[in-house]
Amino acid sequence: MGPENTLILVDGKPVGSRNSVRYGWRGERDSRGDTNWVPADQVERIEVIRGPAAARYGNGAAGGVINIITKQAGIQTHGNATIYSSFPTHKDEGPPNA
Repeated sequence: MGPENTLILVDGKPVGSRNSVRYGWRGERDSRGDTNWVPADQVERIEVIRGPAAARYGNGAAGGVINIITKQAGIQTHGNATIYSSFPTHKDEGPPNA
């Protein structure tokens, strides 16, 4: 079985990106497409299931499954906010009202 029968998952979910799978000139599915959509520094591990896994993952997994597990997000949240404002000013001159 070739790469056209390999299912690629990210965190257990099928990849739907058009860059993850490319199609050959005869229309065959080729999962060796662009893998730059998963930054390497965000990958925790990669699980590979060899052989037919269609019973568990569907007919796109007849050649095997590649599951890319990403790192979990940290607990700390960082951010920055800047607020700009402008207020109209009025200046009146003259004697005070008595």
